[in-house]
Amino acid sequence: MGCTYPERRTTTLRVAPPRGPPQLQHHLGAARSAVRTSPDDAARRAARDRVGVAEHGLGERGDPWWEQDSTTREQRWTDALEALRD
Repeated sequence: MGCTYPERRTTTLRVAPPRGPPQLQHHLGAARSAVRTSPDDAARRAARDRVGVAEHGLGERGDPWWEQDSTTREQRWTDALEALRD
């Protein structure tokens, strides 16, 4: 007979990031789609820039969202939406 070891169970605590405004999520999805369907390099570059702005706004890039208070996160969302509307 082989040795038996006690079963070890671990729990990983995962916290979902705040979803952010639906408009910002829409911009991110549309920009990611535009990256795939861009007809030329200039359009692809512009779409990638929009993806970057949306990702920073949602906290996927840049300062970690969990290190920011709600006011700072909301300001980041607002700034990203303004940049994407231009």
